[in-house]
Amino acid sequence: MNEADRSSLVLAIAAHGEWLEERGIRFLNPDKPDESLAPKRLSAEEVRRVVATHRPQRLVGAVMTNLCVFCSLRVRLEISAERAKNVGDLKERLANSSEYLSAEEKVRTLKLVTFGHQDGHIQSVGPALIEAAKRARTARRKLGDVVKELEGRQRTAAKLGLPNGDVADVALAEWTRARCEDFEDDLAFQLLCLEGQQFAPEREPFAKAWSRAKKSALARLLAAGADSAQRRALFPGEFPKPSDRDENRQQIDRESRSRKRAKKR
Repeated sequence: MNEADRSSLVLAIAAHGEWLEERGIRFLNPDKPDESLAPKRLSAEEVRRVVATHRPQRLVGAVMTNLCVFCSLRVRLEISAERAKNVGDLKERLANSSEYLSAEEKVRTLKLVTFGHQDGHIQSVGPALIEAAKRARTARRKLGDVVKELEGRQRTAAKLGLPNGDVADVALAEWTRARCEDFEDDLAFQLLCLEGQQFAPEREPFAKAWSRAKKSALARLLAAGADSAQRRALFPGEFPKPSDRDENRQQIDRESRSRKRAKKR
């Protein structure tokens, strides 16, 4: 993931947290209960804890779901960066090795290389993680069917003039479905990290991670009824505020279109 995507992710986390706080949903600092947690300290676990105390309507649920997914992605990025640093340090040490190493240092280096190529831990846990990912994928698809069914019930209720009691149920189903997807990402990352214990060619596990997460999050907001202004506000890194000059240009364009429509009438 490049720096622009990382910056967009950080800004989206902050914007989602602020949006929820404006609606009375706060993530409190355990060290200072009167203060909200700083965005950089907000975790997926904290979001899940707050969700457990609410039964949000669909739009609020979508924003909370997005925030949880983004926090999980940030944690995976931090873990990946730390692991990459450790592997880089080890590679540098090996690269600096030479025929002038003492016998003891050569033995120690050989042990490090041998340890790096061990894969018993992968063989033991890998199949279980792969099976868990399959089950999470199945649950995610089934929950998608549940959401469609609930949305159909909402439309039928509206046509019949009946009260709509499925809004919170849709929010809960969407939340659970997103958690399944997030769990799949965690499992895939865990498998990649296990394989990364070997000195295999480097791979970038997050090259398109932000793009996928952002696409799912925007679709979730759209389905929950968020208008374009709300979606833009929740992703300030992707939709920067226009300058005054841009706003003036847009106002002129709007007025021009308005005059053209009036002439046609």
